[in-house]
Amino acid sequence: MSNPYSPFTAPQTHQPPPPSATGKILLAIFGTLGVCGLLCCGACGGLGIWAMQESQRDVAEQVVAEFGQHPLVVEHLGGIDSCQPNLAAGIADDEYEMVFDVRGPRGSGTIRVVTVLDEIIAAQLKTKAGQWELDAEDMPTTEAPTEAVP
Repeated sequence: MSNPYSPFTAPQTHQPPPPSATGKILLAIFGTLGVCGLLCCGACGGLGIWAMQESQRDVAEQVVAEFGQHPLVVEHLGGIDSCQPNLAAGIADDEYEMVFDVRGPRGSGTIRVVTVLDEIIAAQLKTKAGQWELDAEDMPTTEAPTEAVP
């Protein structure tokens, strides 16, 4: 038997085997696939958010056109000077509605609209003073008077 602590025996060194190139190749392949996957998801997500914002901008213009002179909006806000989509408030609700932050000369509030195929079917104005349903029947009519034909 040999004594491993004897000064006359040569120290035995155990060297690990050289690392295989297969591990590095797999790491490079999966890393590249992961980065490509993240880039694709980010691009699709960004494109989706952009499309949603564009759609809401169109509806915001429709909100200003339809409700800018509504008697309740004029009474509480003085009309609509600015109308911006509020994505966070719209996403937080469980219903299919869009929320717009509106500002007028007399104050600010939100208008919640429910749309079907980009057509507003219901709307609600909410300010610090309260909330009101905005009905199209309440809109003033701007029909030109007809002249009698002699």
